[in-house]
Amino acid sequence: MYCPQCWWSDEWDAATFAREYDWQRPFLKQLKELFYEVPHMSLSVDYPSLENSEYVNYVGHIKNCYLIYGADYCENVYYS
Repeated sequence: MYCPQCWWSDEWDAATFAREYDWQRPFLKQLKELFYEVPHMSLSVDYPSLENSEYVNYVGHIKNCYLIYGADYCENVYYS
């Protein structure tokens, strides 16, 4: 897992996880193996638009929020 800032940075190269396609093996099996080896982003958050908001995921443009998921343009929301 990579933090969102690390995920979008140029400090790592996604091409290092590339592999040659093996025509003798099923595609979905190879895709599954690749999925488990490639790092994933830990949170989907628009950090520049957050203000005083902790423990949030899949959010943007929020202010004074705590422990919420899947919200935009919220203020003073808790445990949602």
